[in-house]
Amino acid sequence: MASVLPRLRSGIPGLDPVLGGGYPICRSILVSGGAGSGKTSVGVQFLDAGLREGQRGLLVSLGEHTSQILNDARQRGIDLSGVETLDLNPTADYFTAQRTYDIFSPAEVERGPITSSLTEAVTHVRPVRVFIDSLEQFRYLSPDPFQLRRHLLALMRFLTEHEATLVFGAEGSEHEKDNGLAFLADGVLDLGQDDHGRTLTVRKLRGSGFAQGRHSIVLDHEGLAVLPRVLPAPSPARAPRPKLTTGIPTLDAMIGGGLESGTITLLSGPSGTGKSTLAMTFALHQASLGKNTLLCTFEEALGITRERSLSMRLPYDEAMTRGHFQAIHIHPQRTSLVGFQELLADTIDRNRSTLVVLDSLMGLMLMGEPDTIVRATFSTVSSLQQRGLTIVLTHEQEEPEAGQLPRPSLGFLCDTILYLRFLERHDKGRLEVGRGIGVLKKRLSGFDPSLRELALGPHAIRIGPSLGAPADFVHGYAPPKPRAEGAG
Repeated sequence: MASVLPRLRSGIPGLDPVLGGGYPICRSILVSGGAGSGKTSVGVQFLDAGLREGQRGLLVSLGEHTSQILNDARQRGIDLSGVETLDLNPTADYFTAQRTYDIFSPAEVERGPITSSLTEAVTHVRPVRVFIDSLEQFRYLSPDPFQLRRHLLALMRFLTEHEATLVFGAEGSEHEKDNGLAFLADGVLDLGQDDHGRTLTVRKLRGSGFAQGRHSIVLDHEGLAVLPRVLPAPSPARAPRPKLTTGIPTLDAMIGGGLESGTITLLSGPSGTGKSTLAMTFALHQASLGKNTLLCTFEEALGITRERSLSMRLPYDEAMTRGHFQAIHIHPQRTSLVGFQELLADTIDRNRSTLVVLDSLMGLMLMGEPDTIVRATFSTVSSLQQRGLTIVLTHEQEEPEAGQLPRPSLGFLCDTILYLRFLERHDKGRLEVGRGIGVLKKRLSGFDPSLRELALGPHAIRIGPSLGAPADFVHGYAPPKPRAEGAG
């Protein structure tokens, strides 16, 4: 059986799963990137994670002064006062002193004291974690690339012998090619930045697997966090999924008896067509049947959500009292996507939710750039689906053409797509605006493709027969009788 490498937590949300559990111990990790890409943040959070676990850390500065690094970390709520520091930057006296070297080159003269100070600090502190910011400076202390590589290789072996894990920063790819730092290091994290945002790519990690590809990152006042690319594991063969009824018999009939457990459903249509009301009806109906449900709303305050539900005679307060329903409101412009994903996962775990409603996907889009909505939705929803949750999404769209999927297309992600639209209808000689509902897609069963009229009255939800059929509205919402506590 293959042995599992012991790991150290990176201290960066979302990075440990990408690395297969964290940094392998007693290894060297190069963090490469341009100025402002977040290299220092990676090292600072690495040391902070060690402090939280009672591990000794050493911060070595060869570029930015340690006092400035510590102050910047403190501004982000990270206290590194328990970390040993070694500032190898020149002092102000160095500028005023007139130093000349007649026999040896400046690099050879300066390298000796720096190497001695570093080895003495490691020997004295015996750190578990070492962050050097940055090893790029060693490039100027070596007369040629050969000497540089020998010097750095000796340093890495020295730290390994002292059972230290090294994270060090260096400038971008051009310098990596010159210095061979990427070749010498056991792992390479490449930080990038372009018009589409910040990214992290793991180039290599000796002795360990890792999640390949470019992962989005967020760098703000709280530090650096990674948005891993979600690669769902192959789903094992399983018994037929139980169907969850929506609480509206006609809608259940349209979608083949209900929504399958563990699937993703999208309600798409223009604003005001009833997407949020239908999603709430489904969530509260399942809560009344004893299923733990969670509503996450980005646009509507919870007070308005409650009032609207009660006006439709939906059992909002009853579900809250029984503990089977919870609602949270997220302000998208005050929350990062990573922060939201962590809050969502924590809330689901605490409440053991089995059904989650996200109302609406516009909230995810407002947490980032508009063109990232598909990626953000896929990252969020796939992680929920891997937990076995049933997910209902609402997404505001302009009036689609008949039979056309919403744009940006999220059809590949969803098992069921319901579209809502406005209709013109004649009533006693008057032309009125009504609503319609239809099914565009149902992956796991057959469905009724006909368009039906949807009525959202002050106290009822009604769905009519197929448009054109000579019949009045049929089945509406009817809350089931609450089950006895402990019923199977």
